[in-house]
Amino acid sequence: MKRLLIVLAVSAVLILGLAACGSESSSNDNGAAGNTVKITVSIDFPDDSDAKDVDSQEIEVADGTALLDVMTDNFDVKTASYSGGEGIDSIGGVAQDGSAGWVYTVNDEVIMDYPDAYKVKDGDAVQWTYASM
Repeated sequence: MKRLLIVLAVSAVLILGLAACGSESSSNDNGAAGNTVKITVSIDFPDDSDAKDVDSQEIEVADGTALLDVMTDNFDVKTASYSGGEGIDSIGGVAQDGSAGWVYTVNDEVIMDYPDAYKVKDGDAVQWTYASM
């Protein structure tokens, strides 16, 4: 009888311990997959377009999202493939034209990567401007 009680007690401890470990692991996995960052996006359209400027629109996205994905998921954007990567050809119906096109800065710094290569970070302030080259 004593032996049966010991076996039951040890079994109960093992089962509870395994259940707690499994529950903790599952919780950590869900948290890692759900990490998000908040960024702001501003778009400065040319004066001769009918499009209205976008002033600091806050967007929440998954951590590590490419800027190109942020733009295509939240704005009227057309993309184009170039030899160096995927870029933006048009925002809000305003397309590249000759030597004019869309350029962007992040936190007031010019980024030399195509937007498919730039991964947004929490707090980024992205500014798109239509400029002549």
